[in-house]
Amino acid sequence: MSALSRTRRPSSRPGIPPRRHPHRQLIHKGRPPADLPSAGALAIAEGGNADPQVRGQPLREEPVLAVLQAGHPLAERASVTWNNLAQQPFVAFTPSSSVRRLADLSFEQAGVRPTNVTETREVGTAAGMISAGLGVSVVPRLMLPLMAFGRLVTRPLNDPGTVRKLAVYTPCTPVLPPASAYFLHRLLHTAAAEHDGSAPVRYPTGERGNEGEREGERRV
Repeated sequence: MSALSRTRRPSSRPGIPPRRHPHRQLIHKGRPPADLPSAGALAIAEGGNADPQVRGQPLREEPVLAVLQAGHPLAERASVTWNNLAQQPFVAFTPSSSVRRLADLSFEQAGVRPTNVTETREVGTAAGMISAGLGVSVVPRLMLPLMAFGRLVTRPLNDPGTVRKLAVYTPCTPVLPPASAYFLHRLLHTAAAEHDGSAPVRYPTGERGNEGEREGERRV
């Protein structure tokens, strides 16, 4: 599993309610960026936002892969096409999912559409259905650890190849609260380390972190 997929928020000790802090902000993974001004300080979502109230910084690009039952006939191929998938029972995510939007767009670009579609909103349910031979699907690579319990294989997708672009969004305010600024710094450092192994990332709000941690010196 990549370092970015292991980045988590600190959790409270069992049995002890979390302490409230006036600067603590919520981190909304997958929340539409337009909700940021009223909902919280950070959002991790697809890149390409045009809302003037928020600014985005790219995190990573990840390929969208075909997910098949182990032993499926398509698993014998080195790669598959969207046309191949359209001819199979297809396990789709609900229309509100960013993965569904990517899949619909890719099917449209390929000029095909699956006719036998089952929808689910849960990654685990999709993995179970695919593992049971009830269909095929597609997911970005970062989602694969959530499907690891199933008897599944993945194959690259062609015609077209599809990637999901992730970005982190913040409100266009002069300075983020300290907790949010620190989390953003760690997140961007992790993404940079995955990209080239050593690239420093500046604190985007001018925050310097804890005493003794200078800009560009902390590694994750």
